[in-house]
Amino acid sequence: MLKSKKVFITVSVLFFMVMSVLFNPSKEEYIKFDENRSGVSMPEHARIAEADFIFFSIYASVPKNTVDEYGILHLGFLGLFFQLTDGQFDESIWHQFLK
Repeated sequence: MLKSKKVFITVSVLFFMVMSVLFNPSKEEYIKFDENRSGVSMPEHARIAEADFIFFSIYASVPKNTVDEYGILHLGFLGLFFQLTDGQFDESIWHQFLK
């Protein structure tokens, strides 16, 4: 009985990991999502900052000629996008602890 539970949990975790990798959204999917959400196509003066972590990705719109300005941050996971911040002036939780 215990062995079958371990096998079930192992198979479930492996299945979830494979599905996460297969359905990790791409930059093109984020651009389509952003255009559908805002109703405006990506402006020429903007680029997409991306961090890909195999199982999920993080995307933000960024003006092309800046280093530390970011737009709304989204987490891409299993083909969906979740908003993490309200934009560049949204202070992160870890910054609050470092003060």
